[in-house]
Amino acid sequence: MESNLENKIQKIELLRSQISSLPPLSQEVEKALWDKFRLEWNYNSNHIEGNTISYVEAKQFLFKNITANLHTMREWEEMTGHNLAVETIKEWASNTEQPLNESDIRSLHTMILVKNYWSDAVTPDGAKTRREIVVGDYKSFPNSVITNKGELFHYTDPMNVAAEMKELMEWYRTSTNDHPVIKATDFHYKFIRIHPFDDGNGRLARLLLNYELLVNGFPPVIIKSIDKKKYLNCLQAADSGNFEPFYEFIADCLLWSLELVLKAHNGESLEEPDDLEKEISLFKKKIKAKSVQPFTQFSLEDKKKVILQQLNELYIPLIGRIEEKVRDSFTEMFDSFSHNSVLTYNGKAFPFDNPMKYIKLLDENLNQNEFSVHEFILYFYNHFITPKFKSKVEQISFTVEIRCNYVSFDMIFWINGEGKVIKNWHITETIDTKEQDEIVKSVLKMVLSEIDKSIL
Repeated sequence: MESNLENKIQKIELLRSQISSLPPLSQEVEKALWDKFRLEWNYNSNHIEGNTISYVEAKQFLFKNITANLHTMREWEEMTGHNLAVETIKEWASNTEQPLNESDIRSLHTMILVKNYWSDAVTPDGAKTRREIVVGDYKSFPNSVITNKGELFHYTDPMNVAAEMKELMEWYRTSTNDHPVIKATDFHYKFIRIHPFDDGNGRLARLLLNYELLVNGFPPVIIKSIDKKKYLNCLQAADSGNFEPFYEFIADCLLWSLELVLKAHNGESLEEPDDLEKEISLFKKKIKAKSVQPFTQFSLEDKKKVILQQLNELYIPLIGRIEEKVRDSFTEMFDSFSHNSVLTYNGKAFPFDNPMKYIKLLDENLNQNEFSVHEFILYFYNHFITPKFKSKVEQISFTVEIRCNYVSFDMIFWINGEGKVIKNWHITETIDTKEQDEIVKSVLKMVLSEIDKSIL
């Protein structure tokens, strides 16, 4: 008697045979099919890991470069980096003479995480700490996960990662007997069991899974975020030695992808029923946003929500981009670079520790009586000290100031005592990616101009 897995693999091979007997797709249809896979892959793999960009927002971003300001810059970077990795995997899979290696995996890790960043962490003795996530480098700290049984599952110790990754790639190069679904699933599991990086392991495992399927002429599988619980349960079953549920799960995902390919060949719509529902839902949100009552009629809590959300998700990340770009562009011209930030509100000044502290302080201090009376200001001071070139000044300094009067935000750029309003926005107005890029460029030009004027 055949098992469920054997039945599924037979269906997979039957569909593959049926598709291969059909005429090739036109370039237009082939592109539409790949775009569908690319959208599903990018959205779902990132969403599984906690990225909050919606399906429709991902679609608008990937195909029209439209962003919504309800998300952090980090989330958009994750989407961009992962999309690059998806396209890279497709390209690599088309060149079977160039087998996958460890260097490729490190390269993919750099793509999906984009750049180094700091993350909250917990030490082995339970103390809270922060550590830097370095792209492309194997982990330097142990990592673990709590299973659905409440048990702590430890991944490979950092000291053993290099050896186990070498062993994994040797297995991958020499394992030839299994059906591609089995080998791809095993590759995913073996990689995730090592968990070689401090972050990004899940997305990487799904990229490697699909690399193996693409190499063997299959379409990519999409592990949907709505199936996350089932997916994790299958991984935990494999931890106990029961791999059958995971094999069957991936086989079902591949059947979905093959049926989508068949739809493309038959000239059917590639949209699923809920795709249109998602589009309508976003449209309703847009209409609602354009028909809300004036900001002056908002309740105190709604005003707070709008202001704090704009600060947390738009303005503070934008200032961070400016600081990072200036630092990257000009630090080597100076002996040192200092940075500090202050929030002032109603005569009080609060030193900057992290963005969330700003949000918490404002949430605690904004009140109904003072809401329309006192403005608050965020100052991000940056100083280039002691130029390495012959200079007319001892130091060059600049400050980015965000000033809010509960009706609008002003962004003011100060350099060596001279200020310029970069932009004024209504309190509920958003800034698209293109406009943010222009703001960063204008600041860089002003800094460059000031440096040029200071040279003897």
